[in-house]
Order: sequence, then C-alpha cells, then structure tokens
Amino acid sequence: VFGQIMVIELIALACLASAATQSPTPVHEESLNEIFEHIGWFSLAICTLVIFALLVSYYLHSLRISWLPESIASMVIGALIGLVFVLGRPDEVSTLSFDPPIFFFALLPPIILEAGYTMKRKNFFKNMHGILLYSVPGTLVSTALVGFTLFYARVWLGMSQGLTLTECLLFGSLISATESVAILAVLGGEGKTADQLLYSLVFGESVFNDAICIVLYGILTKYLDEPSVALEFGVDDAFNFLWTFVWVTFASIGLGVGIGLMCSFMFKRVSFHTQPATEFLMVLMFSFISYCLAEIVELSGVMSLFFCAMVLAHYNWYNLSKQSRSSTLSAFKALAKGAETFCFVYLGMTFSISFDSDEYNWNWRCIFLVVLVNIASRAAFIVPFSMLENCRRDCRGNEERISWQMMIIMWMAGMRGSVSFALVLAFPKDSPDRGTFITTTLITVLISLTLFGVIIEKLLQKFGLVQMQRGAVSGTEGGTFFSNTDRSQDVAVIQHRRNSCWVKWRRFDDNVMKPCFGGSLEDRAYTVDDNFGYSVTNFKATAASVDMSM
Repeated sequence: VFGQIMVIELIALACLASAATQSPTPVHEESLNEIFEHIGWFSLAICTLVIFALLVSYYLHSLRISWLPESIASMVIGALIGLVFVLGRPDEVSTLSFDPPIFFFALLPPIILEAGYTMKRKNFFKNMHGILLYSVPGTLVSTALVGFTLFYARVWLGMSQGLTLTECLLFGSLISATESVAILAVLGGEGKTADQLLYSLVFGESVFNDAICIVLYGILTKYLDEPSVALEFGVDDAFNFLWTFVWVTFASIGLGVGIGLMCSFMFKRVSFHTQPATEFLMVLMFSFISYCLAEIVELSGVMSLFFCAMVLAHYNWYNLSKQSRSSTLSAFKALAKGAETFCFVYLGMTFSISFDSDEYNWNWRCIFLVVLVNIASRAAFIVPFSMLENCRRDCRGNEERISWQMMIIMWMAGMRGSVSFALVLAFPKDSPDRGTFITTTLITVLISLTLFGVIIEKLLQKFGLVQMQRGAVSGTEGGTFFSNTDRSQDVAVIQHRRNSCWVKWRRFDDNVMKPCFGGSLEDRAYTVDDNFGYSVTNFKATAASVDMSM
C-alpha cells in the first residue's frame, strides 16, 4: 500500500515540475503547442494528486481510521506538494495559482447538486423549522458577530486604516460557511448508526448554511461598489440588505423549483428509457441551467441548483429508467467527491506556499481573535435557538427534544472548509487586508477540522449518539438511525398532524403534482423510509397504518 501511494506521489511531483518548467515565458511569446503542453502537464498533475488523495481516502475507510478526516488527509497531500515547490522551485510558485471562477462554475455546482439530489427529504421536512432556524438567523448572527468584532478591533489587530465595515461583514459571511463533509463522515460513516434527529439537523443546517453564506457574500460584494454604504452601513442600508437577501433567496428557490418541474414534466411526457446516457445528460444539463441562469439574472445559483436537485429527486427520479436512477446517484456522488477532494488538496498547497509569498500576510492576532469569535458565535445561536425549538416541539407534542448533548455536538459541528476557502480567494484584490483574510481562513479551517473532528468522534461515543451498526434497520450511508423508537415516534407525529398543512400538502402532491410531474401514486400508509416524507406501502400490509381521512 505504501509503495503504491509513493509511486503516485512521485508521478504528481514530476508532472508539476514539468508544468512549472514550461511556464516562465510570457503567453504572447509562447506557441500554441507550448501552451497546450503546459496545460496538459498541469492537468495531469492535478488528476494524479486527486487519484492519490482518493487512494488515501479508500485506505482510511478500509482501515476504519475515523480520527483522521478525509479532508485533512487531502490537505496534508497538498501541503507536501506545496512545500516541495517552496523549497525546490520557489520561482515557480505562481504556477499554482487558482482562479476562483473555476470553483464557482466547475467545482461548486457538483457539490450542491449531489447534496440536493441525495438529501433525505423526509428528515429535512420533518425538522425543517429547526434547520431553517439554525441556517438563516444563525448565519446572520455569526456573520454580524464576526464582522462587527473585526471592525471595532481593527486598530488593535493592526489592520489597514481603510478597512470598512462592509469588508468585515463580507469576511464574516465567508468564514461562517460550514464544512459538511467532515462532520457527516463522522456521523454517518461506514459501520455507524447515527441519531436521526442529530444527523438531519446537522446535515440540513450545513447545506443551507453554505447556500445562505454564498448569498450573503454576493449581496455584500455589491455593497462594496457604493462607498457611502461601505463606510457607514446605517439602519436604512441594513433594511435594504435584508430585503435584498429575502428577495434573492426566494426568487432563487422559485427559479430552481420551476426548472426542476420543467424537466420533470418533459420526462413525464417523453420516455428516454431506451437511451440511459441521454437521460443522464438531460438531468445534468437542466441542473446546470438552473445554476447558470440564476447567476446571469444576479440571483443565487447555489440556492437555485439545490432546490432544482430536490425537485428532480422527488419527481423526476421516478421518470427515469432503472439504470439511470442508479447512474445519476453514483455519478453525482463521484463528481462531488472529486470536487471536494480537489478543493482540499489545493487548500493544503496554498497553506505551504503562503509562507513564501508576499501576497499573504500572517496576522496572528487576527487569526486568534477570529477563531475565538467563531467558536463563541456558534454557541451564541445554537444554544438559544435550540431552546426555542424545544419550546415549539413541546407545544406541538410527541416530538423528540434536542438534548444538551446534541447541542454540544451541533456547536462543534460548525467546522469551516472548502466553501470558506473558495470565497476568500474571491475576496476583492484591491483590499489591502486580502492576504490577512486568506491566511486567517486557512488556519481557521485547519484548526476546526483537526481539533473538532477528533473531539466530536469521542463525544459522539460518550454521549451515545452514534453506535456501531449492529442490528440497525437501515444500511443507507450517512442516513442510518436508531430503529427502536423511530417508527412509533413518526406514527405519533402523523396522528398529531392529521389536520395539519403537512397532510394537506401531501394530498395535493399525490393528487395534483405527481400525476403531472412524476412520482409514486400507490395507496400509502405513512411509515419511515428514505424517500420524500413517508414511505409508500399498502394499507392492508402495514400494521401501524394511520387513518388519514379528515
């Protein structure tokens, strides 16, 4: 195993070295063949590094080394490559530069598409109130605390005198984006059974949090173009900001849902079952259209794509052939994993080259303060919002409360990752504090993934919130749950909600939406499964069936 890993590492180093030696001359002096040769070597090196990182990830899973997250292993690989360049070819470090638009249009869409397409919608909608409470007001609280703290401490931190409040809030929005991959690997890894409520809250918040942070980042970037707003950001500006935020969010959701329904309607009327490749490409293209169109009209491509993927999974999945159903799931997971791996590899490379570049500034006061404020801001909304959610659950009755052990895990689950890193690379280049923000984000991501990743693993076992998968009902990766209480709890919830909006929506969905756009239309008793809401089973075959008549 070690020999295989070393061989791939040496190939990657050779490819990067060859790419670096091809690039010193200016572009206008190079021939077309030389440009293609340089791009070819660099692409080959990146592919080799990703293969190396995936191989390490495979052995981490095989050997069940849960204390080392895949993201950290990928960062270490990138850091070693960057260190080789710093020590061996310091003049060629510039060849490792990364263009942020590549992330937003090539790497981010597969990650969001996979999250929306494979999300357990039953758990999401069942705990939607808590998820939205943590992800929307919680993200706003975190952004405000980080931004205002940086702004009022800028003199003590030694930041530039021209640092504006809007720039601080911009940094607060990007550093509030959480990393879902690492914590979900701990909660729902192979051979583990995670508490259903905890898993759904953490997963739902992490996905929505990333989308909300990107929306906030885009809106605040526009405010930088208005000097008066950037310097003062008064009450009127705050209300305008909130209105813009609400409009962009709901308009993006509407656009994504509309494109998803359009695709589902077409698949419902036209059968592509004899051409699985065409089915897959059509689904992929419609998904990417929702992202691109939202960005063109200055909405949120992430929010649009996420809800488009959810609609496609809920309706259009049933319109696909059996081969395409499995291929879309596998392909989307593979694309997302490759994009995530590349992001963390490059993050590690940036960490190494940042020590030997004038572009980056190491401000340890700022790093220390941001890490502390991140930890405090996370607790500032997790605890009170959890108590508020528990009050709502007590009023409705028959719903599981969020325990203080879950609050601790959710507090520590706010690890920073690839989205924060990509957003900070897109920070305005004319800002004199850009280098400080980049290094601060690097250290924050590194500390949160290494420290909290190890601690959470131990706390989950101590609190009894994750167990080995002996006797578990579900074998679905990342979505397993305790089977002894779930079914009785869900049936009780259904009985309590028999006249609620949830049941009315399900009837409308079954009678109107699914006949038009696709979906299962059998007689249903509502029990737990991994599909939207509750499973489709026959009333006579279900012992715990519930009378849904009004």
